[in-house]
Amino acid sequence: MDRDRAHEILEAFYSLNDRPGLTPQEAQAGLTQELLNLCGSIPVPEYGSITFVGSLPYGFAYPEYPSTHLFKYPDLGSAVVNGFAAEQQLQPGTGVVMLVDPGTTPAPEIKSAVDLLEPRRAFIRVYEDRGANVRHVSEMVEHFPYDLLIFATHCGDSSGYRQTYEYTDSEGLNRTVVDLAVGFQRTDDPEILKVGHFFRFVSLDGVDWTDRTAKAKLYVGEAVHDFNRLMDSGPSTFKYTKRETIDRVVGSSAMMMSDSNFIFAQHSIAGMGTPVIINNACVSWHRLAGDMNFAGARAYIGTLFPVTPIEASEVVTRILDTHWGNALAIALWAAQRDVYERSQRRPYVVSGVYPHAFAWSGLITRRVSESASAAILRAGRICLQDSARVMRNGSRPSRRSSGCTSVSYNISKMYGTGMARSYKAVVIKKRLRRADDRMTSRNFLNGIACLC
Repeated sequence: MDRDRAHEILEAFYSLNDRPGLTPQEAQAGLTQELLNLCGSIPVPEYGSITFVGSLPYGFAYPEYPSTHLFKYPDLGSAVVNGFAAEQQLQPGTGVVMLVDPGTTPAPEIKSAVDLLEPRRAFIRVYEDRGANVRHVSEMVEHFPYDLLIFATHCGDSSGYRQTYEYTDSEGLNRTVVDLAVGFQRTDDPEILKVGHFFRFVSLDGVDWTDRTAKAKLYVGEAVHDFNRLMDSGPSTFKYTKRETIDRVVGSSAMMMSDSNFIFAQHSIAGMGTPVIINNACVSWHRLAGDMNFAGARAYIGTLFPVTPIEASEVVTRILDTHWGNALAIALWAAQRDVYERSQRRPYVVSGVYPHAFAWSGLITRRVSESASAAILRAGRICLQDSARVMRNGSRPSRRSSGCTSVSYNISKMYGTGMARSYKAVVIKKRLRRADDRMTSRNFLNGIACLC
């Protein structure tokens, strides 16, 4: 599949409700037929399923069968290994759960997730309201060792700027225009903000980057590589010559937090882990599905077009309740069948290897050595003491603390500072290595979930 053509089809999904002259149902029918034409005839046996490899959500055209997707680019091999490795015996299951609800949209599925997962003795941490800001969420996404992450917020391409740069590359004079989306997050210094950028090429030497015919005749050479090199030198060295505000930066896929947009750009997630991510937000499949799989997510569920809070809650609740324990592809297929019945509407798509299923960690109930158990109990008591102190007066945890300043119940919220959360991962690992080399930070969190 030509990459530009794939982008056009994904763009048609993104603007499904805004296509002139077509109702959403007609637009869905047209996209279904186009995907069927691309796939050709696929003989699926009775009770069979399909795994698609590529960048397009082909499973949308086959609602009668469970399906999943794997991205051929950039790292198909790692995605397959991550998925199958998580299904091996004695591997940690879904014991540590992160929930993100900045309050930008009604999200009853967050409470449903807590009600369903707490009796299963999951360690649950909720980022909500002002606690679900860009800094806290981005640090958690990258560093916290979670198994399941659920977002409940708005997602979509944000507004931004169109900036024109003129420069001389290694082969001559070129001119390029890029779209720019930005997101901000606070730092420890109240006078400094950390800014995240998302760049998208629009044209080069006056040629539209999406015009396949004209671009085929354009000599690109080293223009793009040289542009990226100049951008690395910083805005004080390489400046734009023209700037204008635009309503949409295509492909930015910004998730709205309580204070600003979270533009995902992490190269690793969950402390170098391989979690499952359910991004229960509008149009959350497009860029984020591939990027989060590349960062390490062994499975990802997102949406192709806008969804309402009611249907979003019903689909996710059924995955976590009625269809828990099934292969994730089957769970999503069955949940959408329950919610939409005979309707053609199927906004959710899953990526990851087919056999993957939610399962609870055997480490929660598995017997550990006496020294490791004693370490978990001591650390748990310190966690609860520090948590109570932080909630009373906001003090920072002591140096003897494990750093788990927000663990007071199975449901924990954001208290303390970014420094405390960074301190957490380091101290937990040091403490448990002294007790038992086989213990990890995730094992520790499973142990604390049992204690609470």
